[in-house]
Amino acid sequence: ILIIVANYTGDRLNFGLAREHALLKGYKVEMFIFGEDVAFYGKGKKAGRRGLAGISLIHKIAGALAEEKKTAKQIKTALEEYCGQIGTISVSLNCVNIPGLGSSFTLANDMLELGLGVHGEAGVERLKLCSARDVVDVMLNHLVGRSSLLNDTIGRHNNRIVILLNNTGGLSLFELNIIVKETVNQLQTRKLCVERIYSGCFMTSFSMSGVSLSAMAVDDRILQLLDSPSASSAWTQLLNTPKVLNRSVILQNPNPSPKDETPDYETIDGLKFGRELFVRAIELSCKALISSEKHLNELDTELGDGDCGSTLSGASKLLLKLITEKQLKPSFFQLSHFCEANMGGTSGAIYSLMFTAASQAIRANVKRIDRSYDYIDLWRDVIKYSLQTITQYSFAKPGDRSMLDSLNSAHEALVKCDHSVAYHQIAKLVAQSAKKGAESTASMSANVGRASYVNKASIARPDPGAIAVSIWIDSIAQAFNEFANRK
Repeated sequence: ILIIVANYTGDRLNFGLAREHALLKGYKVEMFIFGEDVAFYGKGKKAGRRGLAGISLIHKIAGALAEEKKTAKQIKTALEEYCGQIGTISVSLNCVNIPGLGSSFTLANDMLELGLGVHGEAGVERLKLCSARDVVDVMLNHLVGRSSLLNDTIGRHNNRIVILLNNTGGLSLFELNIIVKETVNQLQTRKLCVERIYSGCFMTSFSMSGVSLSAMAVDDRILQLLDSPSASSAWTQLLNTPKVLNRSVILQNPNPSPKDETPDYETIDGLKFGRELFVRAIELSCKALISSEKHLNELDTELGDGDCGSTLSGASKLLLKLITEKQLKPSFFQLSHFCEANMGGTSGAIYSLMFTAASQAIRANVKRIDRSYDYIDLWRDVIKYSLQTITQYSFAKPGDRSMLDSLNSAHEALVKCDHSVAYHQIAKLVAQSAKKGAESTASMSANVGRASYVNKASIARPDPGAIAVSIWIDSIAQAFNEFANRK
């Protein structure tokens, strides 16, 4: 029998006691004590290095050697040779929650604990909460940096390593994969050859939201043992396929590609009329959306993720910067590109679609303007085509409780308007209609978006997207009124 023990006093004592009992009964028992914690750099500790998730690599190698019919003593000798090639460093956002006792130590919400053990022990250093990139950089300095315990042995193995990223129990897969990608990128920057990546829950601590990073200097023989068939539920090699690094651009740090030349928005769909009015309407709309950020977020919190106002406000601030720098053209196509690049999420996609459709409608109809087809007809068709395009891709229709209810109400007002009425008066009527359309969503059943999955009894206020549309349509009406008063 070979007992593999992580280096902790309690583990050594209890497994040692078990071994002594077994020896008394005539069993042949070897014991290998493993520790690979590198949190202390080169500082010697009387108790030796703690055993962390790197022991998973030791177990895998030992199992593969056993399958090759090696004796317990032979396996122990091999493990003693390989153990110095492994190191582990850990970091966590919180401490262990010990059942019946509570938290093992206190950690502020804006701090990280570096170099923890697996039984709830505090680490060696506390860091201010920072980005994944900075956290990984600190961990790799301990693990494979010039002052690290592994530095020399990695060099002797031609910089070939495998890495094991261990979720200590409380991280989501999404968070763990962020660390995986950042780790691979930084190791490649350090000129290290990552031969295998192992990622998952190998050694966990109760409810600890953290990760440990293990590295092992390897050669072809070690890779052969690691790739050996295994049926352990904890090992991420259940299909017996080597964990070869995917060297596609997804895991690489690509060189920044030259920026595409800025399209000639003026040529594509630049308006030949109302150019100053267009820019002023956008400016007033942005200011109104920024002022309404909190209100829109409150409406969105009821049924969504509470960021409708923030999304529109953030984009509006960037758009105002473009206006200040005189970079905004009277072009819906430019607005489409802007929303796609700066708004994000569902809102960014919908607004980009809307402005793309508006651009196409302008290009298709602007030359038709004459006595039988005036500017009111043009704007009616612009909104109509925008409605159709959004419906085509979102499956939403007027009456489904969405931004389309405001847009559709504005379209209906334009269809019914008297073409002999002054533009600023028509704009006011359109804005009033859009507002009524937005407010009507409060009593509608949600058939699209997150709200469609929520209990209808929870819906009592208007849709934030519809309210946002009514806000910027009202700002357009204000711009029309300003220009009318100039005369």
